[in-house]
Amino acid sequence: LVGLVARATFTVLVNVLVKRLRFIVESVKTNNRITISGLSEILGVNEKTVKRDINKLKKQKILNRIGSDKNGHWEVVENIPKR
Repeated sequence: LVGLVARATFTVLVNVLVKRLRFIVESVKTNNRITISGLSEILGVNEKTVKRDINKLKKQKILNRIGSDKNGHWEVVENIPKR
């Protein structure tokens, strides 16, 4: 029973993360100048969480930052694969 609960909890956490990553990608497609604080506010999570998520997307070559933090914009390089 404990293993089943742990697996279910893990699955829920992964699903929440994937939904959040997809939301970030879709938000950037809509507004490539969206800020980390803006995403944080919309998602209801800490800015550090958004930064961590963006770093995951950058590592996977899905998201790229063009220009400076202040005057630059985001670019979606590739969509998140569907499962």
